[in-house]
Amino acid sequence: MTDEYDLDAMRSQVRGIYDAHSRTFLEYAGSTFQSGLLKVGAEGREDPRAHNLELARRAGVLSSDHMLDCGCGVGGPAMDVAEAFPEVRIDAVTISPVQVELGENLATERGLADRVRFHAADYHELPFADASFDIVWFLESAEYSWDQKALFAEAFRVLKPGGRLFQKGLFRREGEITGLPLEHLRELEEVWGVSAGLPSPAETWGAIGAAGFIIRHAGLLDGEVGQDRYVGSMIEVGPTGIPQLNPFGKVVFVPHSDIPLCYAECRATKPG
Repeated sequence: MTDEYDLDAMRSQVRGIYDAHSRTFLEYAGSTFQSGLLKVGAEGREDPRAHNLELARRAGVLSSDHMLDCGCGVGGPAMDVAEAFPEVRIDAVTISPVQVELGENLATERGLADRVRFHAADYHELPFADASFDIVWFLESAEYSWDQKALFAEAFRVLKPGGRLFQKGLFRREGEITGLPLEHLRELEEVWGVSAGLPSPAETWGAIGAAGFIIRHAGLLDGEVGQDRYVGSMIEVGPTGIPQLNPFGKVVFVPHSDIPLCYAECRATKPG
């Protein structure tokens, strides 16, 4: 797959989007850069911290873990996990130097700089030794990969035997897509710089299995995930009382309801 793409251009595109807009995202949407949040609790609240900790539960995070957060954004999920598990150590990787700077500042403010460390790197080429981590997760980040087989092979390499992989993401729904839904999907991909196109769940799960992982669970999150908080973070009430897009919304809002998207998760293990 990599032969089809100009890798330097693709890295530059993703880096450019997040270097340019991460401060705006942080201001309006908070430190958890995910479009879909699990509806947690009896009231089904879309609360970023509760969502991140529920993902940690599903991923099987343990208090003794050394964790790798691939495509970490500014580190909101990593810091929520570190606060909930006082012995966990987390290395967080992003392709955006601006996100590294913002994440380091947030970690210092929250007293977590000694346990949440940020690295500017391409997650296809991780700067870590073999068998370094107990758990690796991807939260709405593997979608940017132009070679998911290589991506998950690299995750496999840095995991210890018996280590765990968790991936939660936004996907293109299975099946043929044509007409306006396809045009609108391409528009969304362009806004977010997903040059290789959003994968389907089956494509990602296939790449995870091909890397050597044993898949323990893979399934859609239909009905479990909401976008009310994400969409609401794009809108503000103007001087006339009419809702309008704020600076965050002006960057990311895509005004189509027919885009064939879904959320899904996968839990897998490296053979021991």
